[in-house]
Formats: sequence, structure tokens, C-alpha cells
Amino acid sequence: MLNIENPIPELLSDELYECLEKHDLMDDIKVRNYKMRTIYRKLREQHTHQSDAIEVISKDYPYLQFETIKKICVSNETKRKKEGINGYSNK
Repeated sequence: MLNIENPIPELLSDELYECLEKHDLMDDIKVRNYKMRTIYRKLREQHTHQSDAIEVISKDYPYLQFETIKKICVSNETKRKKEGINGYSNK
């Protein structure tokens, strides 16, 4: 059994994550982006300004440019609002 830390325990059990990882069925970039969007949403819920939220995230991902993080977090937020997903109302 591998000892891989599950980066998304709120979505997958450790056992399931480990099994998916073992069979190379996890997309590391999508997991990273999910985590970034989750942090971004939490910061925005606390009324953190968009650019400040992206700055906080950039400290954990220094290899990504500000605009890249913005694209990952903000374009997804806009899409979710438009589609009425995850608590966003489309009214």
C-alpha cells in the first residue's frame, strides 16, 4: 500500500485516492486547480479583494504567474455563476 497524502479528503476517501493514484488515474493539475479555486472561494467569502486572494494563493504556487492563477480561479468563478453551480444563483 502506498503512503500518498490525499490532497482532497473532502471529495475522496484516502483509500479511493490512493487507488486512483496507484493506477495513474488522478490528474495532478486538475487537483491543484481545484485546491486553488477552493482557497480562492474561501478568501472571497471573507470579502478579500480578488487581487489579494490571488496573491495569497501565489505564495503556495510561486511557479505560476499571477495571471495564470487569476485565469484558473476567476474564469471558473464566472462560469459557475453563469451556470448557477455551487451556491451561485443564475438570477
